[in-house]
Amino acid sequence: MNKFGIKDLNVFKLVLIRRAVSTISSQNQEKMKTIENVLLFLIVLTTTIVLTKSIFSDVIKNFLSIFYPLVIVLFYIALTYFKKYKNIYEDTRAISEGLRVQIAWNIAKINQSVAMNYLSRQKDELNWIRSSLRALNIFSLNDSIRDLEKVNNYWIEEQIMYFTKSINKYSKIYSKSVDTTNMLFVTFVSLYFSFSIFTYQVDNLGDIEKIYLAIPLILLAFFKSKQLFDGYDKIIKQYEISLDSFKRAKELLSKEKTDKNEVLKKLGQEALFENSFWTILRREKNYKTPSL
Repeated sequence: MNKFGIKDLNVFKLVLIRRAVSTISSQNQEKMKTIENVLLFLIVLTTTIVLTKSIFSDVIKNFLSIFYPLVIVLFYIALTYFKKYKNIYEDTRAISEGLRVQIAWNIAKINQSVAMNYLSRQKDELNWIRSSLRALNIFSLNDSIRDLEKVNNYWIEEQIMYFTKSINKYSKIYSKSVDTTNMLFVTFVSLYFSFSIFTYQVDNLGDIEKIYLAIPLILLAFFKSKQLFDGYDKIIKQYEISLDSFKRAKELLSKEKTDKNEVLKKLGQEALFENSFWTILRREKNYKTPSL
């Protein structure tokens, strides 16, 4: 269980707490994905009906007067729960990432509190996160020698590996998604002009032609909506910044004359700043502008 060989009991307790918080975060992320699929289904279903309603019978068209308000209500409920789980996910993620830095600092025997360096400008809205981190932290600054190798394995190497894999993974997904949406758009435009040329007027299209024309639009709505929900473009940029920070820190720590404590302290502060920015950017609640 303790794959990094952390022997300090107080630090290991923080590791276990962080794992528990990360589990809660992951559970809420899964709930978000489930609701996201529901929202995407509603978007595709509504788009399909709007684009193909001309081929429906009068009975079905009358039913649509009930269907549209129902979809709006369902969409609102799903979106409300999505925001709820998203906030829990972002909050627990913020605690988890704060604990990661605190654990690394404690292993390195750096007398710094994450709570003093984290989300300091959002005291009203997110002060409870800082208070939680302050309460959870038990400094392990005893007479034992700091273990920079464990800091490197637990924190720096793990983060470099995570960000590298994630950037590659999300870049491929995002690239395929963009290529797909571009292809669907070109397909729609091509079909539109093709049908316009052969039928002279788009209004004269038959039901089959209208369905053919609607399919790429429906798929386009699906993929564009998924792009907005996933936000992989923003994630990739954020991860690239973080990856660069950890790579620079690793390079500095490999040099003999480097003040390793200062490097680890600055790296932690930079990681906390990036996580603060991430939390504020992605969280659903409104924030007050801090007064100077």
